[in-house]
Amino acid sequence: MKTIEINIYQYAELEDSAKQRAREWFSESGYVWIDEGIDTIKAFCDLFGVTLKDYSLTTCSHSYITTNAENEHFRGLTLKQVEKNRALSLTGYCLECDLLEAMADSMKETGCALKAFNEAIEAGKRGIIADMEWQDSEEYIAEMMEINGYDFDEDGRRV
Repeated sequence: MKTIEINIYQYAELEDSAKQRAREWFSESGYVWIDEGIDTIKAFCDLFGVTLKDYSLTTCSHSYITTNAENEHFRGLTLKQVEKNRALSLTGYCLECDLLEAMADSMKETGCALKAFNEAIEAGKRGIIADMEWQDSEEYIAEMMEINGYDFDEDGRRV
C-alpha cells in the first residue's frame, strides 16, 4: 500500500494558472439554465397559441429565436389583457418577467400586438444571452466555486 499526501486548496487560494484550469473545468458544463429559458419562452408563446419553431443562442455568434407568430394569433388582444398578463407566472423562471414586461411595454407604445410579441421574444433572447455572459464571467465562476466549496489540487484540478 502506498500513501500519497496532497495539499487541498479553495479556489481563492490557487495561483492564477491553477485558477484558469479550475475555471475551464467549471465552464465545461455549459450554460446550465438553457432548459428553463426555453421552457419559459415556450410557455410565453403558448399564451397566444404561437409555436417556438427554432432557436440558436450563443454569446459567440448570431443568435435567433423563430416562431410561427402571425397577426391572427393576436386578433382581439387588448392592451388591458396584455397588462393583466404581467402578473402571470408562466414557469417561475426569472425570464418570464423580461417577456411579459417587454410585451406590455411595447403594446402600450406601439399598439401592435405582433410587434410587441416579437419585441418580447427579442427581450427574452437578450436576457438569456446576458445570463450566458454572466455565467462565463470570472466573478460568477469564482463565486460559484466558493459557494459550492469545491476543493482543488495545486494545479487547479478538482479533487
